[in-house]
Amino acid sequence: MNGKRRRSGEFARQTIILVISLFFSQKTAIHSASITEGTYQGYKSWVLENEYVKVTVIPEVGGRIVEYIYKPTGNNYFLPYREQKISNNPLLGLSKTKMESNSGGYEDRFWKRRNEPNQSEYLVNIISRKGRQVSLKLTRLLGEDKIGIEKILRLQDRTTELQLAIKIINQSEYPVSYCPHFRVQPGDDFYWDDFVIIPVHNRLNISLEKTETITNPYVLMKKAVEGEFVFQPVQPWWAVIDLHKKLVIGQIFLSAHSTIEGISFINRNRKIWDSQGRLLSEAPALTQEIVFPPLGVGEEQELFFSLVTAVGLDTISWIDNNFALQIVPMFDRKQITFNITPTRDITSGKLFFNLNTTNSKLLLGTMEINQVSPGKIITKTFSLPDQFNPATDTFFLQTTFSSTPRNIQLLPLKVETD
Repeated sequence: MNGKRRRSGEFARQTIILVISLFFSQKTAIHSASITEGTYQGYKSWVLENEYVKVTVIPEVGGRIVEYIYKPTGNNYFLPYREQKISNNPLLGLSKTKMESNSGGYEDRFWKRRNEPNQSEYLVNIISRKGRQVSLKLTRLLGEDKIGIEKILRLQDRTTELQLAIKIINQSEYPVSYCPHFRVQPGDDFYWDDFVIIPVHNRLNISLEKTETITNPYVLMKKAVEGEFVFQPVQPWWAVIDLHKKLVIGQIFLSAHSTIEGISFINRNRKIWDSQGRLLSEAPALTQEIVFPPLGVGEEQELFFSLVTAVGLDTISWIDNNFALQIVPMFDRKQITFNITPTRDITSGKLFFNLNTTNSKLLLGTMEINQVSPGKIITKTFSLPDQFNPATDTFFLQTTFSSTPRNIQLLPLKVETD
């Protein structure tokens, strides 16, 4: 009898252990990132994925990132990729067989004697395939043009952030500027409601060959406006926003030892072709190029980017790998509201909202952020002092999301629209 009880007790104990093990294995599976192989339009692809985003890369077409999908809504940031074979185009680029400059995705390009699209096949090396962080290395060997690229894509669990670490090697006979080319359609639809918001101080109107000083640091550029502009940023971020879906895709420039000469947004060429070069449609998409300082002969350059997603805001005043922030002024009532939404899972953190006036610094108040995930909106409203002047006063934000507190200068609130 005692033997039966012992066996019954042992069976129950093993069952409990099994249930607990299954529970934790499921939790680990949910909160982990992975890299898998696949195919995309006939090409071999590599997919980096976690619970929030899915990133697809085609190494044999210039290491192009063709998908950055926010999984909760299913929206792809990039215009759908279509191969374009144009045999008589003078800008055949490095492959000398086809030109992809009007197709979707993120591609590596270079300014040398002309803007050359990159069609070299990249070698693939998986640094880590599954776990809290996965990494994929793409390498473009020094070829006929003597330009090499090492590009590492990293994706952690519980975040929307795709990290890009890029190393450029120039062994050619000419200075080279790295010029990544984006063809974006953030809401994954054909509404004309997408726009760019970017903190800048100068704007070059290409068509007029005229540089204009921006008095209001935030420039809002609508997709329906024709033109080509180069902006000089004053903060390390910019964003493309789908107003209909309230979907914000931020790009963050993280390099401490390099600068951006300009960010070009082109609203003129919206044509999409099929693989035979036939025009399919006039798509409402944005073309974006980032221009970096020239890299001399024999020099190397390291750059660091991130892509992040925020949901629920129709404009922003800041975005990084923790959160996006929207300022809603109510100056007639001497109040201001801050809307915050995370770009990753945040266990705990605190925000300190400060007002910088001409004569003093005033703490408006604080906000606790605990156990929140992307898609959650947190709102805080503060009263403003009687002496507040919206023309000169600015807001200063301190954050404690990591062991090192971060200070963020929020620029004046007015937005200039093109």
